[in-house]
Amino acid sequence: MRDQFNLSGDFRGALLNIHSSLEGANQRVQPDPVALSDLAVTLNEVLELLRAQLRAVEPEQREAAQEFVAATAGVVDAAASAKPDRTLVQAAAQKVLEGGKALVKASPLTASTVKTIVEIVEKVVTFLGK
Repeated sequence: MRDQFNLSGDFRGALLNIHSSLEGANQRVQPDPVALSDLAVTLNEVLELLRAQLRAVEPEQREAAQEFVAATAGVVDAAASAKPDRTLVQAAAQKVLEGGKALVKASPLTASTVKTIVEIVEKVVTFLGK
């Protein structure tokens, strides 16, 4: 049986708490594809900045740089797909975190950009984890 509440009077500024429960209801929560694609676009923009910085990287440090860029591009591709695979994005994100540490050691010049990329990647993973 449904509960019925009849309220009258002036309730301005009042807080009303009514206990209720739903029966036979379903809820489906999915990532917002627009917000996720916005993160992917931002990540791509920062990645382009990093690519420009990497032109100044010494040849012996380029391997770490290339691995980091490839891992970051993997996150962008996985997150921008129509149905992002959380496991795939998380695996790519782990490579970004590891690659970021290696790149900063190899080329401290990139530390700020790498930090920004890692933060965005973490947002993507958190967003998909919702």
